[in-house]
Amino acid sequence: MFARLCLTVLLLAFAICVGVRDHTDDTDERVAIIEFGGSGGKVVGFESQGGGYLFPMSIGPESDGVVPLGSLSKASPTVTAPEATAEEIKKILSSKEFSKVGIFVSGGHIAKYANESCNPSDDGYNASACVPAEIQEVQLQLEKDLDKSVPIKTDEAMLEATSVLAGFNEHGGTNPEDVRPALVLLAGSTSTQFVYVDDSGEMHTSTFITQGATRALVQEKLANVTGSSDKININNVFICSNFAFALVQPKSPFLKIYTAGNEQIMNEALTEKGYKPNQATPLTLRDVQQAVQDVAKLGGYERQPEVFSVFQFILEKLTSDASESTFFMFKELKKDDTTMKVGAAHGEAMMLLAA
Repeated sequence: MFARLCLTVLLLAFAICVGVRDHTDDTDERVAIIEFGGSGGKVVGFESQGGGYLFPMSIGPESDGVVPLGSLSKASPTVTAPEATAEEIKKILSSKEFSKVGIFVSGGHIAKYANESCNPSDDGYNASACVPAEIQEVQLQLEKDLDKSVPIKTDEAMLEATSVLAGFNEHGGTNPEDVRPALVLLAGSTSTQFVYVDDSGEMHTSTFITQGATRALVQEKLANVTGSSDKININNVFICSNFAFALVQPKSPFLKIYTAGNEQIMNEALTEKGYKPNQATPLTLRDVQQAVQDVAKLGGYERQPEVFSVFQFILEKLTSDASESTFFMFKELKKDDTTMKVGAAHGEAMMLLAA
């Protein structure tokens, strides 16, 4: 009887230990996203580090979690040999074990295929119906070789906004409901996205090609996401990606306001050509307007002048709608010594983690 009781206790203890171990493994997940953008392609890796937020992880020799696809480039960003591209991706993924893998296709990438019915600036644009056949072939090949689902996501605005808000909440310890309603402004190498997050947390998105965008188009796209061409209710405005680069330049006097006494960020900005703005302090509309004036005096945003012009159009609209809003600008976030990537790939990874 005693022996049977001991055996029962041992088996129960073993089951508890196994359960704890399995749960720990489940919470430390790795997710890979294959991103096809307007300037080429890359594989991006993330890991949960035992929590609900995904951080960049190294893949092979790359320490920042990003491996460019050698078969694609800015000069030739489209997929022309699906089987070879899938093989290249599979080789990159083989360096680590990923629990989930996804594909992100940007509006800028879709625009490179010159399909007249798939112009991101058109009102009837449906990105999910515009995924190039070559990328669908890559997806099918990967699903076969990896023996798992590899979903394709195309809503760049929603994915980036998911990443921005998740990063901001993780960075500052804020509750999502305290941020809303919010407006997220994003500019990629080819396309621009607006995301309005209403009081309930629902995201309303729009996208358009940045180059050649007019004041009327920008106002129309803003009205599409907010549901009104009149005054918009906004608590917080997040200025991200290339918009952040355009407004925070080492030569700009505004940098001192933006860094709010953070000497480390100031020094990085003044010495590093590849400086990426990190959210440091809440800003007012007047602060942002001053930044625009500073950058305009410096000749605008040299890397992509059209991005600066689009932001000027946006600011004209926000001058009346967001006079009491709080502004934040960043390309990436840093928490302690850890860099928290912000972008569509991260947003898709976060969605896959939660699925």
